[in-house]
Amino acid sequence: MKKTFVLSLLGVSFVLGTAFVLQAVEFKDFGLKAGYTSGSLRAVEDEGDYTIEKYKEGGFAAGVFVSIPLVSFLSLRPEVLFFQKGGEYDVGVPVGIPGVQVNVIETRSMNYIEIPVMLKARIPLFRGVGTSFLIGPSLGISLSGQVKQNTRVQAFGFTFDFRAEDDIKKQLKAVELSFALGGDFDIEVGGSKLFIEQRFFFGLKPNPHVIFVPAQQFIDAGFPVTLDIVQNLDFYNYVLFVSVGYAF
Repeated sequence: MKKTFVLSLLGVSFVLGTAFVLQAVEFKDFGLKAGYTSGSLRAVEDEGDYTIEKYKEGGFAAGVFVSIPLVSFLSLRPEVLFFQKGGEYDVGVPVGIPGVQVNVIETRSMNYIEIPVMLKARIPLFRGVGTSFLIGPSLGISLSGQVKQNTRVQAFGFTFDFRAEDDIKKQLKAVELSFALGGDFDIEVGGSKLFIEQRFFFGLKPNPHVIFVPAQQFIDAGFPVTLDIVQNLDFYNYVLFVSVGYAF
């Protein structure tokens, strides 16, 4: 994945540099886009005695873009987006107490300013309609992060839930690099273009996440858990982004 990212970046830089030399660069097709994000978190390494089930977390993204024509079918598309990432997971915690099962269910929601620089190759299908392939690097600047935690204790047929929320901005890298690829389908509408696009973002560096559950909340509920539950996990951000856009 890292090699793909570097090659894409070098390719984009080469094409853009060549276009500037040929004085072929002009800004065109300013546009707006908005859509749905479906994020997931991928662990870097084995969790040992812990078991983890991962789920997707829905979000929102929207922003602006411009197109820079390079050749007849190829263009560069820089974008600036407000972009939500995240994921949900269920961590099974080995507590060593017969008849007692503990699961920590966490939903992590993170907000970014995302700046993709996509190389776009468009293939005309028929008059006024076309499809495109997009590929390129993306730079994410973290804005905020929050975790909603539900620690579920099942003991002898009874279930107890302990809920908490916390700010995780300090756990996030200030800048996150991703590799993005996708495609779109466009149609001309009165000289402008309406399009629907699907894109995947793959984080290239993981964020460190800390799962923390204080033992005191178990003691207050009558469970003899004497140690805090602490698990350090490194997670990559993976996001599917489906959007609708309009290019003026």
